[in-house]
Amino acid sequence: MATARDLVTLAEVRATGLTAAMAPDADVERGITLASVYAETRCGVPFRAVTRTAADPLLVDGTGRRELWLQVPIIAVTEVGSQDASGNQTAYDASTWLAYARDALGEQDHQNPRLERRGGRVWPDGQQNIYLVGTFGWVEDDPDNPGTSRAPYGVRRAVLLLVVNDYAWDLTDEDRQEDRLRRWIKTEKTEGHSYTLSDLAHSRGPSGLRAADQELLAHMRPRFVPVRRRTSIPATRAWWSA
Repeated sequence: MATARDLVTLAEVRATGLTAAMAPDADVERGITLASVYAETRCGVPFRAVTRTAADPLLVDGTGRRELWLQVPIIAVTEVGSQDASGNQTAYDASTWLAYARDALGEQDHQNPRLERRGGRVWPDGQQNIYLVGTFGWVEDDPDNPGTSRAPYGVRRAVLLLVVNDYAWDLTDEDRQEDRLRRWIKTEKTEGHSYTLSDLAHSRGPSGLRAADQELLAHMRPRFVPVRRRTSIPATRAWWSA
């Protein structure tokens, strides 16, 4: 059964040539969910819109500085404030902070999401003391469906490759493994039946499937390291869930 976590559809998988005879719908849908969750987990970012409310906000560490860098792309922020250890929230006036969700070209800024205080203010130093209400995630406009947003094309391609690989290329089938690797042969000795594979045959990424890993590695979460004013407090970061 399709879930909210799925980044591709059953129809998109079928369009790759994976037939019902090769894998029933139920198995493919389960594979889609597993591959989608895998992609988000390995990249450390949701490739869909995740909405956080005041009752379940995104909590991050205050830095004691004007900048507040996030590790999840911003789609929209509607409320920001401080939260104490008891969960009491104090919202900041919208004129005192600014969310940077777009780059100079107006595109969603996936690698540098941040908020800044205005008027000489700073974010109170602390741990899990700043709450954010809004929508977060790495999504892009879907050219096939104007007005809608989906996971980046490359991530969807990686998910499709992972699903199809599980069913069309059985990793326990040695003959199929060899057939797939032969396209990367660099040198071959026919009488000795030996060959040398190009370095391109091997993936250095998380899944071991080169084409999928190239896409996943290109969509890792922002790597900015926050700098705290009081360096005695670890610069830990909160993260998303849903």
